[in-house]
Order: sequence, then structure tokens, then C-alpha cells
Amino acid sequence: MKKRLIILNSIVMFIALVIVLLISSISIVNIGQKNTKEKLNNYLTLITNIVQSDGPLAAYNMISDSNFEIRLTIIDLNGNVLYDTQMKELENHLDRDEIKNPGVVYERFSKSVGHKMAYLAAKTDSYYIRVALPTSKVDSFVSNYILISTIVVIIIFLLSTIVIVKNNDLTFKKINQNLNELSNIAGSDTISNVDVDDMVSVLTLLSKKFENIITDSKYKEECLHTLINSVSQGIVVINKKGQINTINNQAPKLLRIQLTDYKNKNFRYLSNSIELQNKIEVCLNAKKNDFIEVNENGTYLNIRFSYIDTEWISGVIMTIDDVTSLMNLENNKKEFFQNASHELKSPLTCIIGYQQMITEGILDTKEQILDSANKSLKEAIRMNDILSDMLSLATIEARQTSLKENINPKAIIEDVVITLSIEAKKNNIKISTDLDDNSLFASRSEFNEVVRNLIDNAIKYNKENGTIFVSYKDGVLIVKDTGIGIKDEDKSRIFERFYRVDKARSKKTGGTGLGLAIVKHICLNNNYKLDLDSRLGLGTTFKIYFK
Repeated sequence: MKKRLIILNSIVMFIALVIVLLISSISIVNIGQKNTKEKLNNYLTLITNIVQSDGPLAAYNMISDSNFEIRLTIIDLNGNVLYDTQMKELENHLDRDEIKNPGVVYERFSKSVGHKMAYLAAKTDSYYIRVALPTSKVDSFVSNYILISTIVVIIIFLLSTIVIVKNNDLTFKKINQNLNELSNIAGSDTISNVDVDDMVSVLTLLSKKFENIITDSKYKEECLHTLINSVSQGIVVINKKGQINTINNQAPKLLRIQLTDYKNKNFRYLSNSIELQNKIEVCLNAKKNDFIEVNENGTYLNIRFSYIDTEWISGVIMTIDDVTSLMNLENNKKEFFQNASHELKSPLTCIIGYQQMITEGILDTKEQILDSANKSLKEAIRMNDILSDMLSLATIEARQTSLKENINPKAIIEDVVITLSIEAKKNNIKISTDLDDNSLFASRSEFNEVVRNLIDNAIKYNKENGTIFVSYKDGVLIVKDTGIGIKDEDKSRIFERFYRVDKARSKKTGGTGLGLAIVKHICLNNNYKLDLDSRLGLGTTFKIYFK
């Protein structure tokens, strides 16, 4: 196939050179004819003017005496030759083409002079004036040109054939080298001396192999992206140039950034934190591992940097963990123990104080001792309530499920109202109800806990002569009071452990500060919806949707 290609290229080159030679030869012939025609026209005009002014003899003598290559023939109107600068006796010329068609150039072989001539004639009132020029010089030039051009064409053809052969050899050698490289990349066998006939099959084979490689690469890339996007951690890969190479979906969320196209962006787009930017730069330059804790707008992040140097990439892999919940849990633990210690310490201190005063004889009368005993008992009961609520809350937070059954919410609410009405009457607080007598599938103890804590809370934070309205209809519990209400800034915290809107009132009424926290966690465990509506000085309404 390579030989056929060389022969084909050579034939194409030869045909092209021949076409160029023909076109150039025709152009030269046309140029020669044009020049001859211009000369004939110039000579004919000059001689015609002389004949008309001085006579035909004067024109004949001028041409005869000159060294002009022109031939002049003067003919009368009957075709008889009167004068000819190159011949003495000539036959009648009336049948000559140039005499029949004055003004038109004709070329033919002249028998009288023995070579080819170009003729042009003009007719006056008395004569035919004919001028002629030999075409031998033009013909000789064209012949020489064609001969020389043919030799040049043959030389060019031979040289071009040699160049084509050499170039084809080099081209096919380079093609084979490239095919070998491609086959090595594709994991195929070594390819050598591939001809044009085999090129299509080889390229088709390599194309299929590369298509499989690309498909496999895309599949692996998709698997990688699926994997890194499925983890809860943020993952960012930064190359040694400081450009973002890979980033999963979680990282922008954790870093609170909204860029959509991260590919090849500088790592400084990840965060405005100078500390984080400096840490990344240090790990890239020093090629070391490190970690940092960052607080991004209230979100606590634990970021680890691992330097890697592989064929895939050289740079730093960032793993970002959101430890906000752990930090909050730790803070809540600390706060809980502080509050619990404080809440338990206060009544315990009172009990110890009263007992010391009795033991040391500071309180010696029967009335003083009885009063101290009653106060100690009250503080002990308060401690017991706190511990009981703490144990109850711990059980609920541990999601220890209570037995669910069909219960009668109306009966439970009425029992709680009767139990707490004694405390309500102390401040002239009236409790009214509007209850449906329908069953509810729920935990009896948890329902009782929710109702008791909400009504107890409404009593403790109500005004004197206030009212409490308790409603249960269509699975919705409403506890509404006319109490002191809750400030807007306190609404988000009232369900926290030991948090009190009015600490002085809580201490006076003996609240543990855990009632609403218990209500909240029971609702969370059972997916009950809990709503709060409160206005300072006007009262508070709690709604729980059990269905």
C-alpha cells in the first residue's frame, strides 16, 4: 500500500507539473502573438501614412533600405503585386486571406520566403498594403521554453518523488512510534511496521481500547464522587499549586461558602479565615500533616490536613468535621452539672444550716425546732423533686420507650387538675377545661407527665386571681394561662434544663427548672408537634399535637 501511495503521489505531481507547463506555454504563445500583432499594426499604420503622403515607392525604398525585419508588399486593387521587399516576381495575391479580410492577422508558411510568417493588410483607395513578420523567433523561443521546462519538470518530478519517498518513510516511522506509544498506554501489544492497509484496523482497535479506558475512568470517577459525597465529612483536595482539585458537596456547606465552580480555584476561596489560609499554605510548603479548630459563624469545625505525594496528585487533603453538636453537648454537660450542683446545693445547705442550729442549741424552743424541721422537710422534698425530674429526664433522653396503649386523655387531665387545684387555689387561680371523651394511643405515664408539667408551670407563673384553660380536642392539647408571659429573647431557651424566666418566683414556688425540658423531650421522642405562643404580661399558650 505504501508503494501505491508513492506512485499515486508521483502521478499527481507529474500531472500537476504537466498542466503548469501547458498553461505557461500557451500563455507565452499568446503573449508572442499579441506582441507580433502590435508590431504589425504599428508598421502597417506607419507605412500606410507614408504611402498616402509620399507614394508607394517611397515606402518601398524606406523599408528596403532599412534593417527592419518586416516584409512589405504593395498590391493594386486587382491583386497584382507592385512592390515586395523580399521577392521580385509574385503571382496575383487577390485570393490571400489577409487581402480578403483586411485588419485580421493570419499566420502561414510562406513558400516564397521559406518560413512561417504573420500577415496583416490594409486597403486604401488605390492599393492593398500588406506587412509581414517572421514567427520563427517566437516559435524558437516557445520551443526552447518547452524543452527547458520539460527538463525542469522531469528534474522536479524526480526530486519530488525522492522527497515523497523519504517523507513517507519518515511519516510512517513517526506514525509507528506514536502507535506504539498509544498501544503502551492502552496496554496493548507492541505495534511495528504498520502499513496504510492495516492503519484503519489498528486505529479501530486502539479506539475501542481507549473507549473502554475512558468509560472505566468515568465510572471510577463517578464512584469516587459518590463515595466522597456520601460521607458526612467535608473533603477538599488541594494540589501543590494551591488549586482546588476535588471538593465534595458537604465541604461548601460546612465552610459556609456559595461558590459553584471550585475546579482549579485558589484555596483562599474556601474561607476568609486568615488562620485557616495560613495553615493550608504551611502544610503545602512544609509538606506536613496538621490540624486546626475553626469557629465559622457559630459552627465549630475540626479540620485535619494530610499531605500526600502520589501519581494521582501531590498536595493536601483536608477533612472537615462538624463538631458543633459535640461542643454543644460538652457545654450542656458542664452547664448541667453546674446547674444541678447549684440546685441541689441550695436546699442541702438550708437543711444542714437548720440542723446545725438545732444541734448547737441556737434554736432551743419547741416552736423554733418545729419550724426548722418543717423548712428542712420542704427543702428535702424540693431536692427529691429535682432528683426525680433529673432521673425522669435522663430516662426520656435515653429514649427508653414507655408502654403505649389506648388511654383516656380526659380522665388523666381531670385527675391532674384535681391534684393541682389545691396549689392553684392558694393564689385564687381558676382552672377550666374543655375535653373530648376520645381515646388516644400513647404512653399513659408520658401523657400524664406532659399535662402535669404544663399545668404546674401555668400555676407557678400565673398572676393572682388568674385563670388557666385546658383543652383537649381531636388529638390537640392546649394549656393557656393569663400569667406573666415570656420575653421574646427567652422563648428559645425556656425548654433548656434549669432555665427559669423568673428565678425568684421559681425559688418561691419550688420549681425544679426541668418541667418544660421533660415536655420537650417527650414530644421529640414521639414526634409530637409542640407550639409556644406567649406575650409578656398577657400570658402563655402551649399546644401539643399528638396526632
